[in-house]
Amino acid sequence: MDAQTVDELIANEYPPVHAVRAAIKQLRAAESDDTADLLHRLQTYEAHLKRLYKSKEIHFIPLQEGRLGIGGRPGLGKVAQFPELGIDVVVTLLKEKEKDVPALGEAVQRQGIAWIWFPLAASQLPTDPASLQKTTTLFDRLQEQLAAGKTIFIHCAAGVHRTGAFTNAFLQYQGYDPATSRQLVKEMREVTAREAVVKHWRWADVILQYRETVSPL
Repeated sequence: MDAQTVDELIANEYPPVHAVRAAIKQLRAAESDDTADLLHRLQTYEAHLKRLYKSKEIHFIPLQEGRLGIGGRPGLGKVAQFPELGIDVVVTLLKEKEKDVPALGEAVQRQGIAWIWFPLAASQLPTDPASLQKTTTLFDRLQEQLAAGKTIFIHCAAGVHRTGAFTNAFLQYQGYDPATSRQLVKEMREVTAREAVVKHWRWADVILQYRETVSPL
């Protein structure tokens, strides 16, 4: 691996963590005086990405008349801060088998916040008509909330794959093109934009195609 390859990896707008780690492993295997500086640069960059992963801060973007934010599963302490953050609606993408999801919902609702549970599996995003109908119905409902000036927070477990797929699809459903949608995801949570993979981004295509079949222009 040479300096140009390292420059290109760091300059890449969305380099995933695994690609950086693979490059570090490759440099370590061939470690020499010539590669020491490159290894240091990549390790520094990896530390930056790790900080992005660990950050619990929620960044909101203005959308319609409201705001949208995304993240990982909030702890109870974070949920208690939601009213201060102005959150009106929480969308939980956790599956039924994941730990204490109803308890999370109860904690959210105790804060006077609307809770929507919409289970998703990152390994197998739904493509059947019934599930796509439920998804578009929810998107319509969320658009109404934004139009009413509400603040929405969307999360899964890590706030990466399911959150990225759902949020990207929701943004494109509202008319944003793929590049703009991904940039908006990055503004809300950079690690989500970096780590969600192709199949998660392409779920938006499935939803938009479904909408065309049921509501052709």
